[in-house]
Amino acid sequence: MVKNHCIDCGTKISKLATRCWSCAKKAWWANSEHRFQASIRTKKQWEQNPERRIITSKRMKAVWKNPDLRTLVSQKAKLRYQDPIWHEITGEALRKKWQDQEFRAKHSRYKNPFYINGKYIDLYGPGFTLSLKKEIRIRDHFKCQNCGYQEDGRALHIHHIDYSKENHELNNLISLCKPCHDKTLARKERLKWKLYYQNIMKNKKQLFDHPMVKEILDTQCQKESR
Repeated sequence: MVKNHCIDCGTKISKLATRCWSCAKKAWWANSEHRFQASIRTKKQWEQNPERRIITSKRMKAVWKNPDLRTLVSQKAKLRYQDPIWHEITGEALRKKWQDQEFRAKHSRYKNPFYINGKYIDLYGPGFTLSLKKEIRIRDHFKCQNCGYQEDGRALHIHHIDYSKENHELNNLISLCKPCHDKTLARKERLKWKLYYQNIMKNKKQLFDHPMVKEILDTQCQKESR
């Protein structure tokens, strides 16, 4: 049989084909319309075969208990999300999903699989109020103190620098955008981010303690609260 070469990877294939099986599959999934059609077909299959869905989910739970598999999947996911194009495509798809009111209603609050009876509320000690968060954002001029992102529509996150959710001292709180805040969540890098943001706050301490700056911040807080 006469052989041809895959136009993507150069593997020898049948002359009747232009891509090998692996590259053809990747090209098929790169098409958003194909992905949509596949999701519709899968949804119909699950609805028509509820027993098969239960059996498959149990099997996958058993497979997922393998720590080596979890490590491999997480490493692959990490490499994929480091690709800025893939990261942008995925982020845009998620934003569109959550803008759909029907999808939001089905996956919010107690309907979300990560919801644990509002337990997240108890993680913060008393005093971590909306007014305190607003005061911190005003103090930081509504800018992320890591990348400089200006708050626009969605409020910035308030991060506890020492990771103690009971410590609401002003010098332990800092305004961060969501991407920068997400970076601080990795347990292996907590010490690095703690020292990094403590250093930022130390450099700003003299400015915060200045009586004139305190007066300006108090005035801004009063205006914002009206």
